[in-house]
Amino acid sequence: MAKKILKTVKPLDFVLIVTAFIWLIPLYCAVINSFKMNNDIIKNPFSISIADITMENYLTIIKSSSVNLFELYKNSFLITGVSVGLLIIICPLAAYYIARTTSVRSQRVLTFFLLGMMISQEVILIPLAGMYRDLDLIGKRVGLYLFYLGNNSSFSILLYSKFIKSTPVELEESAHMDGASRLRTFWSVIFPLLKPCTATVIVFVGLNIWNDFLTPMVLLGNTKGTTITLGIYRAIGPYQTDYGAVFTFVILASLPILIIFLSMQKRFISGLTAGAIKG
Repeated sequence: MAKKILKTVKPLDFVLIVTAFIWLIPLYCAVINSFKMNNDIIKNPFSISIADITMENYLTIIKSSSVNLFELYKNSFLITGVSVGLLIIICPLAAYYIARTTSVRSQRVLTFFLLGMMISQEVILIPLAGMYRDLDLIGKRVGLYLFYLGNNSSFSILLYSKFIKSTPVELEESAHMDGASRLRTFWSVIFPLLKPCTATVIVFVGLNIWNDFLTPMVLLGNTKGTTITLGIYRAIGPYQTDYGAVFTFVILASLPILIIFLSMQKRFISGLTAGAIKG
């Protein structure tokens, strides 16, 4: 039976199945071990039985006085939502100018943003922290908003510009003939067509901001408005040996962004394929 199944599977499909299996192993371990006690995890981290299943880890974290999950979720959603919202408003406008202008200036602007993708955020974080200290932005959310806006604008503008180039110019010409200004044409005609691209930006950039640990640790410091990744680190500590709590924290931190990805999966995939084919 197994031989017949292997014969029907194409080599590329087999490679994809093996790759997916490898990527799913860490998720599998995190899920099953979040429902196990620490001693059971140490004995065998890869298996689970009905007798081992317990909700003790989740109940302990939810009831913990040192961890306010609601506050951590609220801060992470606020920082991620505002940062991605600013990107979705500003980056399509810049991309529209680049995509619809053939001048040398627009190409220089595009090159400028492409150069920004070559610089890792870890390289600029320390000098940025010094500048933020001088501007009194350390410990303030507005500093994170500005950082994420600047750090992710290059990727977003590149993606939007490639997508806008694939949209028919005749749609804009028709709107101009009806008396619409260029800005009105963009928001009423072009921007609604960018939903797949916007979904891709939300998933890629939102995932990056949600999971970011180093930037909030440096720029927020010890303020109360900490993100969930930073809050988990502070709750667990560098010498934690309760692996059940660690895996439970990982699941709780990953669950919201996983739900968002699954809800936007179709638009996300169409945005990727459209950018690859039409770009």
